[in-house]
Amino acid sequence: MPYDLLMAHLLHRSPLGYLGLALLVAGGCKQGGDEPAEASTTGATATATATTGAAGGTDAIGSGGTGSGGGGASGDGGAGGEDATSTGGGGGAAAGWTVSTHSCSATSRTDALLVEDDAMWVGCGTTQVGYGLHRSDDGGQTWQEVSVTPDGDMDQFRVSVIRRGEDGELYVAGIDANDGQMIVRLDTTAEPYALSEVLNAGNQVGQSFHVGSFEILPSGQIFAESLTGYGALVREDPTEGPDAGQWTDAYYWAADDEGYQMLDLALDGSEALYGVGSTIAEPPYVFLPPRAASNPFRLEPVELPNDGWTGEMWGVAVSEGRVLATGVDQTGHHGKIFVSGADPYDSDGYTVHELDDIVAAGPLGSWGRGACARGDRLVVVGERQPLSGGTSVVVISDDGGQTFEDITPEGTGESMTRCQIHADDSVIVTGAASFFGIYR
Repeated sequence: MPYDLLMAHLLHRSPLGYLGLALLVAGGCKQGGDEPAEASTTGATATATATTGAAGGTDAIGSGGTGSGGGGASGDGGAGGEDATSTGGGGGAAAGWTVSTHSCSATSRTDALLVEDDAMWVGCGTTQVGYGLHRSDDGGQTWQEVSVTPDGDMDQFRVSVIRRGEDGELYVAGIDANDGQMIVRLDTTAEPYALSEVLNAGNQVGQSFHVGSFEILPSGQIFAESLTGYGALVREDPTEGPDAGQWTDAYYWAADDEGYQMLDLALDGSEALYGVGSTIAEPPYVFLPPRAASNPFRLEPVELPNDGWTGEMWGVAVSEGRVLATGVDQTGHHGKIFVSGADPYDSDGYTVHELDDIVAAGPLGSWGRGACARGDRLVVVGERQPLSGGTSVVVISDDGGQTFEDITPEGTGESMTRCQIHADDSVIVTGAASFFGIYR
C-alpha cells in the first residue's frame, strides 16, 4: 500500500525579512488559460488582483511578465476611482493572495510549515514520496530541497514538524526509515547544513515511531508523540543524548493517566504546551497546560462541547490565552471550529462554528485540518468533501473568533493542511498539490 494511503488508513481520514517580496511579485498567466485570476500561479508565474490602483483607482488587475521579480503592477490607472487594467511594468503591491507551488512532493497534503523573516520551510512526510526538507529564500516564489552534511543524510527523512529552537538551531521531526532518526537538528548558518541527531529510534516498545507532532520548550525540553498511536517520548533534560532509551516514556502523558491520541501541538510563546486530538470513535478533546502539576507535559484533557458525536481535532493554535481548535464530527461528517472563552478549561465557554456553513459545503460535509492565530486574527484550513482539485478551504476571523469568512484562493488542491500568521499579519497557507499561498 502506498505510504500516504497507509497513513490515511491508520489515521482514519480520507486519503488525501522576504514576505514583502512575495507580495510585490505579481505577474503571469492563469494556469490552464489566459484569463486573469485572483492569486493563481505556477512556479514563478503569477497573476494578482489589487483593490487600489497606484493613482487612486479601484479593482485594478495587473498581469503579464514571467519570472522572478517580473509581473504586473497593482494598477497604474483608475484616477478618479474608475476600474482600470494594467499590463506588465512589475512590482506593485497587490492586496489578496499571492500563490505558488513548493518543491516538496505534496500529493494529498503538506505536513510541516515554518515561516521565518528570512526563510520559509516545508515538509511532506506522510505523502508517498515526501522526502527531505524544502526551503524558499524569496517569499515562496521559488523552492529547493536543502543539502546537509553528512551528505544525503536527509534524503529518506519524512518531515512532519519543523521548529526553531531557542539555541538558534532548526529542529526537524518525522522519521528516517533507513537509520531510525526521529528528530534531527540543523545548523542553518551555512549550506550544506550540519546535521546532528536529537532522537533516534530504540529497540523497545514505544521507542520507535513516526513523530507526528512535537514541540521544543524554551528550556530545551522536548515532547514528541506518535503519528499513528498513543506513544510519546519526553526529553526532560536537554543534555540527554539521542538514544530513545534515555528519554522518558510518556505514553500516559495526560494528567488523568488515561491514553489519548494527540494530533497537533502548539506553544503559547512560553513553557505552556497545548494539544488537540481524539480518535474517530471518541469525543473531541483539547489538552491544556496542567494547573496543579509542575510537569509541563502532564496535560489536562478537556472534552469539547458535543451532543454525542465523535471525531478528531486535527489543528490547534493559541494566542493571548485564547485556544483555537478545529477538526471533524465523524458522526455527521461536519467540520468544526472551537474558540475558547476567557477560561479554556471551561468547556461550556467555547464558541462552536460549523465549517460547512462558512464554506457552503455539500451533503458530504467538510473537515478542519489546521489552525493558526495571532491576536484577534484566527485562521482555519481544511477541505470540502468529496475531495477533488479545488476543494481546499481557508477561513478567517478578525474579531477573535466571533465570526469567520471564506477567503479560499483559486487554483488549490484537494486540501489545505497548514497555516501560519506572520508578525505582519500575513497569512501563509500550504497543502495538497504543493500549493503555497500568502494572504494579506
